[in-house]
Amino acid sequence: MPELDSVLNPDHKTHLQQAIENIDTKITRENKLLNHLMARFGEQFIDDALLLYDKQQQRKPVISLGENKAPWQGFHLEDKLAFLQAYPQMSAARGSAFNYTQKRGDTDNIAGLKRRLCGLLGIQAVNTATINDEGFHLVEHLLLRPRSSPSETTDPYWAFGSSITRFSQSTEFPENTTCHSTNHGLQRGDHIIISNTTHYNGHQEVAGADKNEFYIKKTFVKEKENKGQWSMNIHGKDPYSLQLSFVFPDWPARFQEKNFKKLLYDTLISEVPAHLVIYVHWFNQSAMRDFEKIYQLWLAKTATDPSSTWQESLQLLALLRMGKALT
Repeated sequence: MPELDSVLNPDHKTHLQQAIENIDTKITRENKLLNHLMARFGEQFIDDALLLYDKQQQRKPVISLGENKAPWQGFHLEDKLAFLQAYPQMSAARGSAFNYTQKRGDTDNIAGLKRRLCGLLGIQAVNTATINDEGFHLVEHLLLRPRSSPSETTDPYWAFGSSITRFSQSTEFPENTTCHSTNHGLQRGDHIIISNTTHYNGHQEVAGADKNEFYIKKTFVKEKENKGQWSMNIHGKDPYSLQLSFVFPDWPARFQEKNFKKLLYDTLISEVPAHLVIYVHWFNQSAMRDFEKIYQLWLAKTATDPSSTWQESLQLLALLRMGKALT
């Protein structure tokens, strides 16, 4: 009709749509549709996965719900769509692993378990080489087993641990021995294994600890070579097999929420195969930088010469505290 634009509201299409279906009805309808599509494949997207986003969250939803609706509702629909769009690849590669010999960062070189967890939890940084926003690392302990040993007398399977620079007699408790180890992180009552000595080898209980030294209930004996190693004694005979560590950053707003952490733990338990033992670590930015620096070097060496990863493997095992998660 001539001059129709001068009569109609410039935003008349939006007003017409709102007259037919308001925003609450739209959210309910789209959620039901997406839930139905996932149910056809036996999947369920947990409704709380996008709960408690920080008000200053930098991410902007592709699906706009208007100024009166919380952004996380847009994220919720958006991540359900992303989950369904990626489902063919996610389902086919559910049991596939990350190939350590190939270039890190390739879109196809992602562990199926990690891809699925990111989809279920609405984590966007599934393919970043370093931590960005809500990304995380998945480490299989068996791959950290040293493939060679710097000592001909040490079995590489058991040659792991943190360094003890020297032993000395405890001044406060003469019946105890002081073990000097920088930033050991041990606490009273921890059970450890000491190796590479002639007198202190074996299972020991930590009787007390300061920042750079700890004490064991063992009589001090001065040795010619006054050095050794310690490792956590929490895995029984095998510290490597059938064990996974998840390394999460502790600074994203959502990761600091108690409810979301519970949801994350529940998702890990339900998605990780039951025969695997899992550990969750929360690293601050400083700890994450240290971890990623060593982890990237370990990955590079693993891809070219796995037998040369001795030092990096020990450092990663020390940072992960042999699976003693700091939750």
